[in-house]
Amino acid sequence: MGNLMLFRYAATFAVVSLTVAHAQNVAPTGLVTDAKTLAPMANATVMFTLLDSGIQIPTVTDANGRFELPPQSQPGVISISAPGFVLLRRPWSPTQPKTIAARLYKPSTLTGIVMNASGNAVDGIVTAASERYAAVLNSAITVGGRFVLRGMPEGGAHLVVRSDGLAPVVSRIDVDSPQRDLRFVLEPEYLIRGRVVDRAGVPLEGAMVRVSYATGVPYREMLNEIIVGSKWTDGEGRFELRGLVPNAQLVLRAFKGQVTSEEIRVASALRSSNDIVTLQAE
Repeated sequence: MGNLMLFRYAATFAVVSLTVAHAQNVAPTGLVTDAKTLAPMANATVMFTLLDSGIQIPTVTDANGRFELPPQSQPGVISISAPGFVLLRRPWSPTQPKTIAARLYKPSTLTGIVMNASGNAVDGIVTAASERYAAVLNSAITVGGRFVLRGMPEGGAHLVVRSDGLAPVVSRIDVDSPQRDLRFVLEPEYLIRGRVVDRAGVPLEGAMVRVSYATGVPYREMLNEIIVGSKWTDGEGRFELRGLVPNAQLVLRAFKGQVTSEEIRVASALRSSNDIVTLQAE
């Protein structure tokens, strides 16, 4: 019996040892190319940084843009850089090894000013989403109405400009084209009033109403709809929200426990306090 238990222990230890030894033999590999031309990039600097110790292991890409680092058993971060290109970082783990496909792009800088309808500079935030590179999402806070967006890749980009008390603006630009200072004029926000009722037409108190608008950025879930605001309904099921966007499609939804209203899209031309939008809960 003792020999049998010793054999089982030895077998278990052998399996564990083999697993560890296998994990120690995983070599990080990758291919680095120019994002615009897709040409392999030779002599790009590749740095592997171990997460636990901070030890750095460098190498460079070969004539075909490929690299291979010494085998690793611990997770880390691979940093890839080349003169004139934006630094790229990618996580790496020996438990999920894969070839890194890295595309480096040359950065551009966008500048501009944000004003209100009276021509006065206003403070706010500008967010830029690249069409071509899903991982690139930049933002800048305006100072004296002016903003600077650095590290933008070539190609198209959608800019969302927001400032408190004003209706946000969405604009598409071509980063490659010669840019003068971008200028955004934000209009006063509009008011929307409404009420939430059940199928019998009875007002629902304490329902959460969320109003957002479509930006026309279909590939960016977080920018596809910008939430204008949310409000609880009162005892008569009514709500009032500000921050509407001129000439945009609004999306209204109401939530009451497990009950959700059907999605309702309305024009934002509801500027009169007498215009009431009704949401009927399912």
